[in-house]
Parts: sequence; C-alpha cells; structure tokens
Amino acid sequence: MWLFLSAPFCHATAPETFSVQVPDGPFSAKLGSSVVFPCSLSPSFSAVELEVRWYRPNKFNTPVLFYKDLKIQESPVDPQCSDRVSLIGRLEEGNVSLKLENITLSDRGDYECHISSGVWYDKGTTSLTVNDSDDLVRVSSWLLFSPSESEWISCSVSLSDQEEREGRAMPVRTKMSTASKTPWRAFVVMLVISLLSLSVVCILLFILYKRTHHQKSAAAPWEPVGTDAAGMWQYFHVYLGTSHEHIHTQYVGNTNDITHFYMKAT
Repeated sequence: MWLFLSAPFCHATAPETFSVQVPDGPFSAKLGSSVVFPCSLSPSFSAVELEVRWYRPNKFNTPVLFYKDLKIQESPVDPQCSDRVSLIGRLEEGNVSLKLENITLSDRGDYECHISSGVWYDKGTTSLTVNDSDDLVRVSSWLLFSPSESEWISCSVSLSDQEEREGRAMPVRTKMSTASKTPWRAFVVMLVISLLSLSVVCILLFILYKRTHHQKSAAAPWEPVGTDAAGMWQYFHVYLGTSHEHIHTQYVGNTNDITHFYMKAT
C-alpha cells in the first residue's frame, strides 16, 4: 500500500463537524484493471491527523484500508485487498480517495469511507461493478455427493495463466418431516389390515361352506326311491362325497328291520 504526502505541509484545525463527500452512482471497471473511489472532506481541511477507514458492508473491523496515527495500519485489514489498495489523494487538502488495483469479481459491491476526528465522524458510500463480459469465464459442473462423506464441498477453478480460485459450500440436508411420512404410513397400515381381514373372511367362508355341505350329506345318506314288483328290491339314493349315485340294494326282511343288503351302482 502506498500513501502520497506532500512535505512540508500545514493543516488547519479540524472543525467541530464535517461531512464526507463521494460521487453518486457506481463505478465500472474491467476484470484485472484499476479503479479510484474519490472521497473528500467538506469543508476542506487536512485529514492527516484523522482516522480514515475504507471498508465493505458489515466489515467495519476488517477494513480494506485503515489509516490512523499518521500512517496506514497493517492490521486489522482484509487480507484479500491489503496489497492492492492505496490512498492517492492529498491528505492535507482533505482528499482521502482510494485506489483499488487488479480488480476481481469478488471486488464487486459497496465501499464505505468512514472518517473520524475523535469528536465527530461521517461516512459516504460508493459501489463498484465489473461489467466487461468478454473477460469473464463461466464454468458449470455437477457432483453426486453423499452427505456421509464430508460436511463441506469445495470447488476449485483456474486458468492456465491465472491463480486458482476455490469456493466452499455446506450442503443442506433435508429430512422428510413426520407430517409428510404419516399419510404413507397410514396407507400401508390400512392396506395390510384390509388384506389380512379379507384373508380371514375368505377362510371363514370356506370353513362354513365345508361344514354345511357335510351336514347335508350326513343327514340323509340313504333315500328310498322305489321298489321292484316282487317287493324285494329297494332303491335308495346314496350321497357319496360331492357326487350322487343311484345304488340298488337287496335286503331280506321287513324294510324297517334291514339285517343285510347288497348294493350295486346303476
């Protein structure tokens, strides 16, 4: 970092109040080029004994450039910019313009100039855009990642004549909520219960059918259907299993007192 001062110089006493003046609108620059952010005091007076802090939003404690006690401080500063920034204005005239060199894509955004005299301070904001698309390179890739492998994923990209750039990201692990699982679980449980109930009903119906059929067969296994002319042949209807066959039976004695008989199928 460089600081340009004119010697000898004289400076006026700092007023009780002052304002920081920066131009309106963003500054544009090409990738790898330089840019100057103008910044001055109003009314104009020496800033040699003041505290000057250039920083990015939400990085007040790690500024891009920090001037205090008549010199630029080496810390605390942003290490990504420490060797690329300088004050190029005439501090004795209240000019605290910042020069940023070798611009990268990460330099895009707002820059704030904060000046303090110990009893009063003010700040101004400007911004930088890198809009030369001819110098930009777009790289896309994808990776099938298992959450059990690591908590972080890093991606490195480099060109043959430039330094390597690395980005890191933490994968977002999503879990199916209990509410989203409940309908599926309920559906599976109801399906299993329905299938089991249907199986039980089918078994019961089959048992009932077999029992009813058996009772009918056992109730009337012999059914008289007629006699021959001599009264010696008695015809019975016999139920054998699920098939019906007519059986000729011959008996001796009274039909109410059958001692033995002969059967033959017809």
